[in-house]
Amino acid sequence: MKQNIKLSLILLGIGLIPKSFIFAQTNPIGNPIKLHLVEIEAGLNQPTKDLAQRFGYFTSVGPKYTYKTKTNWNISLASSYLFGNQIKNEDPISLLRSSSSDLINEGGTLSKVNIFLNGFQFNLGFGKTLPLFGPNKNSGLHLETSLGYMTYNYRFKVNDGSIQMLTGEYKKGFDKLTGGVLWGNSVSYLHLSNNSRVNYKIGIFYNIGFNKSQRSYFYNDNKSGNVNRNDQFIGLKLSWILPLYKRSENDFLFY
Repeated sequence: MKQNIKLSLILLGIGLIPKSFIFAQTNPIGNPIKLHLVEIEAGLNQPTKDLAQRFGYFTSVGPKYTYKTKTNWNISLASSYLFGNQIKNEDPISLLRSSSSDLINEGGTLSKVNIFLNGFQFNLGFGKTLPLFGPNKNSGLHLETSLGYMTYNYRFKVNDGSIQMLTGEYKKGFDKLTGGVLWGNSVSYLHLSNNSRVNYKIGIFYNIGFNKSQRSYFYNDNKSGNVNRNDQFIGLKLSWILPLYKRSENDFLFY
């Protein structure tokens, strides 16, 4: 009986979903329309400037929401998780290494330690879609500039046992946590198909991070961590898009 009541309430809730936000089954070919775009972005990034001294190429992935007006102006919110294992010139834990390049764990045996990039970025973007080509006037050349925040650090994975200097407060002297304002620009092709089955965006971008170390001291370097950095990276980004559009403010879906 209780299960039937719960099922009835769920169906009633679904039946009252307003049509103001529905999954687009058709995409009008005429004039541009208002659209809500839910995206999953994946990027391949190549560091330049100061960031290239620490890391090689890395990957980013995360969600994005874009609101597109009838005049093809866009405003977006995006976040991405940054990760990679390409460590460049700097060894942030060389001070802890033995002659064999391994580290001595708390059990007194040698352990290998893998080092990774671990980061996050958040962006507020403004852009314009120019319908110069594509299947309809909602598609075309997409230009965007964004402003946000990024943070990153070294992440350490000890393969065997535990190493005290890489845990808790000690770890903060080695992970070189860094963060700051992030400014980005991108040029992409936005494709919103007429039947909404194939929707994607692909393009290139360039980000500039006006960053500063978030740690007061670097143990490995034996110096203050109060350092300003010019962290930049360029890359290729691909987005899978789920478009939603507004039909009628007074209409409701019933199943």
